[in-house]
Amino acid sequence: MKKSALAFFLLVVSALVKIPAQESGGASQTLSNDSVVKLVKAGLSEATIINAVDAQPGDYSLGADDIISLKKAGVSEKIITAMLSKSGAARPGPNASNEPKRGLASIHKVFIKGNNEAATTMRSALIKRAESGAGSCLGLAMSEKTADGTLELSQDTASNGLRTVSGTLSDRDGNVLWSHSENAQDAWGAAAFLGVRLLNEICPPTSLAKVRKIEVVDPGHLKTGAWTSECLTFVETSAEADAVLLPKESGGKLIWALMDPKGSAWIPGWETDSFPDIKELEKAVGCPH
Repeated sequence: MKKSALAFFLLVVSALVKIPAQESGGASQTLSNDSVVKLVKAGLSEATIINAVDAQPGDYSLGADDIISLKKAGVSEKIITAMLSKSGAARPGPNASNEPKRGLASIHKVFIKGNNEAATTMRSALIKRAESGAGSCLGLAMSEKTADGTLELSQDTASNGLRTVSGTLSDRDGNVLWSHSENAQDAWGAAAFLGVRLLNEICPPTSLAKVRKIEVVDPGHLKTGAWTSECLTFVETSAEADAVLLPKESGGKLIWALMDPKGSAWIPGWETDSFPDIKELEKAVGCPH
């Protein structure tokens, strides 16, 4: 019964993307970007399309511009991720070796590819991180030869007027390791959001229990030294800090959270709708009482 259901499912998919059945009757046909878009336009559910991507061979074009085109055509990020996974597993890059595929954890220096505001913003951010001593989890390489991976950035304007920045990170062998898009009012903001997302995945954040030195970014709420605590110390710069207290956008509103300055990753486990008091911070990081 299960085999019959799968065969029927593949037959429906083949018909939708106009792939002729082979004489053998059992061979799967190769899907492409256009095939996936046709499935989306035909009204198939996200889960059904992901099953099709997983079940059939794929020959996908998944550069940054291709991903933007897919998103414009209504292809969801989960479907694109499935396409990336299928493509990376089935088709290694042109310089692929017999060594195991490298993961995000192997990326310590990245070459930023792109001649646009988003790429300039990302390069500047990584240079400033290095100059400030904010940690060496991810640095900027000046050429692809000296990089562990290449981050290709492109930007576009969405139908709602927001700027979209898309990034695709590949290892030295050309295998796609990571791909995401972010929207903001301008390319600078979208690139900043994208950079934080990447750092969140490459640089594991510290734990709340290790936070004892905090920099408060917004001086309108607190001047350094205005709080006293036997457990926490408030410092002037992120280079000295275990965490930075600052607002972030979540669900269309601003909330307060702690960021790890070494990797620019949000520290999981705590956030609040309003500016916290000292007791709330002490409780969040587990100060003894």
